[in-house]
Amino acid sequence: MSPRKKAAARELRVSELAGRVVRDVEGRKVGRIEELFAELEQHEDGNDYVVTQIHVGSFGALEVIGGGEIVRHLLARVGRLVGYKSYRVPWELVDLSDPKRPMLTVPKDALDEDQDREQKQMERHREAAKREHERQKQQQDDEEQEREEEEREEQEQRR
Repeated sequence: MSPRKKAAARELRVSELAGRVVRDVEGRKVGRIEELFAELEQHEDGNDYVVTQIHVGSFGALEVIGGGEIVRHLLARVGRLVGYKSYRVPWELVDLSDPKRPMLTVPKDALDEDQDREQKQMERHREAAKREHERQKQQQDDEEQEREEEEREEQEQRR
């Protein structure tokens, strides 16, 4: 499949893109557009929102259920167990010459998989809790060892 030429800058409604299936330059499905990220550009004659990147997600087997907010949060929690993959794609890599069939100008393999922020945060919390648990256990072990030593000293003094 030959790459399509990039269309000139134009206005599109978010509703025209949200939920659309995105394919890579080789025609492989990458996922569906879940979010668009935009920045506010200020001009003398007004302001414009300019899309900087899109969030493309692949829900795997659960994609048939729907892409609702509840499903997204659920998938953020169970992540890779259900085959959820997501990508943050720079806008420059998106070809919208046909807005009904968005395409990327690179192969899917060239994208870095984006672990959901919530999932990363949960992993950090889990690691911190594990370290805290280990610290408390070490402290308890030290205190118990100290008590045992004191008891031995007391027993030796009694003899």
